[in-house]
Amino acid sequence: MMKVSLPVAVVFACMLAGCSRDETPASSDADIHVAASETEPAEAAPPTKPRAVPAPEGQRGEDILAVAGVEFPFPHEVLYDILDTSESGTPRHRVLVEVQSGAFDSAMKRFGESLVDLGYEKVSDSDEGGRVQQVYTQADKPTYYLLMQPAGMGPKLHGPESVGSIHIMWNIPGGI
Repeated sequence: MMKVSLPVAVVFACMLAGCSRDETPASSDADIHVAASETEPAEAAPPTKPRAVPAPEGQRGEDILAVAGVEFPFPHEVLYDILDTSESGTPRHRVLVEVQSGAFDSAMKRFGESLVDLGYEKVSDSDEGGRVQQVYTQADKPTYYLLMQPAGMGPKLHGPESVGSIHIMWNIPGGI
């Protein structure tokens, strides 16, 4: 019994079925290999996490927070304002604020109180050696995830008198 290779059988079946391709039927082994490879599914590339991008004009985090009534009741500078995706694939907005002067503990307390004054509830609070993590929620509003760190513990700060940083994150409904 004669064996027919799969690529030859595919091309032959297309010819018999009156394939509607614009190409002429393959006439050499090289042509048969190309025709067969066109019918094989391509392997999907593994998904990659999108890179962080600067927040575009009109979507700056500090402006979005101000519209929501969130204020920074201390001298500050925004070190970065980015859109990215969490490890779990959730689109989010991240703003890193440098507290430029004063007592850092007081700045953290006032910022948390400003969220509570807006109707937010602190649902999580942990302090790991000075690195404070808090979560604030309110119905039908973004949940704010805070990471607050004194100078020397967190990211490199710009100002020589800066006392710490507050990293504010919230998920973006509908994606980036």
